[in-house]
Amino acid sequence: MNGHPHFCPSYWARLWAPLDHLAAPAILRSARPRIALLSPLPPTYSGCADHSAGLLDEIRHHAEVTAFSDTIAPVLPEGVAFGGRADGTIMTSSRFDALITVLGNSIFHRTEMRLLLDYGAAAILHDARMMGFYLSACGTARARGVAAAELARDVTDRDLDSWELDQFAMPARFIGEIAAAASPLIVHAADTARFAAARHGVQPVLLPLPPYRLPDPASLTREGRAAARARLGLEPDHLLVASFGHVHPGKDPYRTIDAFACLAAIRPCRFALVGAGNPGLIAALAVHAHAHGIPAGSIALGSDQVDEQAYRDYLAAADAALQLRRAPPGSISGALMDIAAAGLPGVAAATLTEALQPPAYIHPVDDNADPAEIAAALALLLDRDRAPIEAQRRDFVARRSMARYARTLLDAVMS
Repeated sequence: MNGHPHFCPSYWARLWAPLDHLAAPAILRSARPRIALLSPLPPTYSGCADHSAGLLDEIRHHAEVTAFSDTIAPVLPEGVAFGGRADGTIMTSSRFDALITVLGNSIFHRTEMRLLLDYGAAAILHDARMMGFYLSACGTARARGVAAAELARDVTDRDLDSWELDQFAMPARFIGEIAAAASPLIVHAADTARFAAARHGVQPVLLPLPPYRLPDPASLTREGRAAARARLGLEPDHLLVASFGHVHPGKDPYRTIDAFACLAAIRPCRFALVGAGNPGLIAALAVHAHAHGIPAGSIALGSDQVDEQAYRDYLAAADAALQLRRAPPGSISGALMDIAAAGLPGVAAATLTEALQPPAYIHPVDDNADPAEIAAALALLLDRDRAPIEAQRRDFVARRSMARYARTLLDAVMS
């Protein structure tokens, strides 16, 4: 990427170099394709990292896969090799039949973006907008330039500031450079595909996002839910409404709290924001909740990362979920897919449901719905019988499986 120093040739590049001449395209070898995947990986706290781990676990059944990542000591599925940090030597190596870069709207993807733009590759674009990446990794001047090229007009710092405050109606997506370099460009929402085609003349491969945190079916039984609730310190008669995922302003946390407060006025409930957040924001949300009548003992909030077992316990224990978002069309949510995969009835912003097409037990509300309307929708869910959901959940998980996604992805990058 312009303005960012390239890494010097790494140990891993020197290791692979003598072997490059031995590789040949899979179609000539009559062998499984050799794939390089460049991505953040667990334990990096990132939905993209979790998705890539799930993808690797499936694609390894169909290809010889080497993962490259800036993540130190990544957790990888059995049978997936780790190639260290990627650099230009990897991008020009003949030992791989395809290279896949994974891109998201955070600084975690700096190496993947730089190499994609310098060398070209297949690219999985997780986010509908990349403004956060450009601002954090490249600075405001580069961000203004990318947006100006996309909009064919000047873009000011004031524009960037206003879009950061509320991304719902932002006109730029900051994906032009990616669309030009990716072959193919893979996206997860129809709106993002339409935007790339209309604004940048690129027709992406549309692959609906699969759920990548699948529950143990035993955790969804009456006994499994009771055990999860006990671990969280919930009494049998407590109703729990939760919102999942990293807590940040783009997820509308103040309106989430306001909706919780409206619900608490008509139905005694416990509440939880199940995810880490900036300590200052978490403290402000706690004050806001108390000011709106939610006692400290009735809401779980924290700035620390929630461990995997606790996160899964909340998915099993909750009676309903709420997922809001202030983001442009095509925006997706791994947390909403977690909810769907767990068979947890929920209310979600229409932008998310339009992009992800979750099952019918996830109910959309207008992106600008007021808190009382959201609370009323949650109250209706709390009154409904959950028994019919299990069949819908199983059907959704089967139709949107990571196994199907991995096979379709492999076909796309090898064609």
